[in-house]
Amino acid sequence: MTLPELINNEMNLNLPLTTPTTISSPFRNDSSPSFRVYGVDSNTGICKGAYDWGTGKSYNIISFLMELYGFDFKETLDYLDTQYQYKYNKQDFISNYHSTIIQSFLKSNPKYINILKLKDNEIIIDIIDHIHYTKLKG
Repeated sequence: MTLPELINNEMNLNLPLTTPTTISSPFRNDSSPSFRVYGVDSNTGICKGAYDWGTGKSYNIISFLMELYGFDFKETLDYLDTQYQYKYNKQDFISNYHSTIIQSFLKSNPKYINILKLKDNEIIIDIIDHIHYTKLKG
């Protein structure tokens, strides 16, 4: 799943998936559309995310759901697991370059194993970015 697909699902929109689109911000009153959703790169299949020009905030799948619903990180993983039913082969995911970060996360949070078994590169990257940023911050 990509961020444009997630936004389409969560907000009942029909954004194009491969070209950047500017819409009204889903997080504030926006008299002039200023929320940019970037398209999916045809070479990598990954979206650069979204940017709210009115607030200066950038979003990926994880941060978008956290802001939209007021979730914390773990609630966001639960939501992705229940709403989008991510249940994939663990071995495919564990062979990922960032497996040590994820392994460490799974040791202390084993209930998130299903969401972290993804073949979905964009969500994996978002999760790793969040874990890494949280470690740098804390």
